Amino acid sequence: MKLQDKYEYESHHYHEWITTNYGDVCIHPLGDTIMVRSAIGAHGEDRRYLTVNRVEISISPHCYKWDDGKWHVGEPAKSRGQEAWKARQSLYASRCDYFGTGGVSNSAEDKIVAEVERVVNEWAETHPDEIAEADRIHRAQGAYILAKQIDEYENALQTLRSNLDACTNGGDYKM
Repeated sequence: MKLQDKYEYESHHYHEWITTNYGDVCIHPLGDTIMVRSAIGAHGEDRRYLTVNRVEISISPHCYKWDDGKWHVGEPAKSRGQEAWKARQSLYASRCDYFGTGGVSNSAEDKIVAEVERVVNEWAETHPDEIAEADRIHRAQGAYILAKQIDEYENALQTLRSNLDACTNGGDYKM
């Protein structure tokens, strides 16, 4: 029996659209992360834009729970001291007002971060079960993937050992 057979791969598709001061966003808990998106679907077919400073913006920030117990845009280790700018790398915001995409202004970033953190924390306070379930599923997915990798490595190791035995005993072997 393969190790991965002991684990079930679960898919997690929970999401909820909520209204912010700038437009609708989709909350999607993913284990230790809450992703906030303005578009969902394989090709963004359910796309909504935020309007900040009179500019339509598409977002997909990742929020993490910090030591203060609150959800913030960006990972905690990347968001302290001189590395505070790295938190904005988890913002993923782009303008939609011309062909292609472009970055948003610092003013828009500040407004988006404040609003996303506000709505995510309000949502998280009223949805602890959804967050716990997302974490359970995220861990189950991790266990399944790790077990699958172990099975693959054990199969490769078995093949290598067979080839080593054949090589040292004068048989046919592959390198």
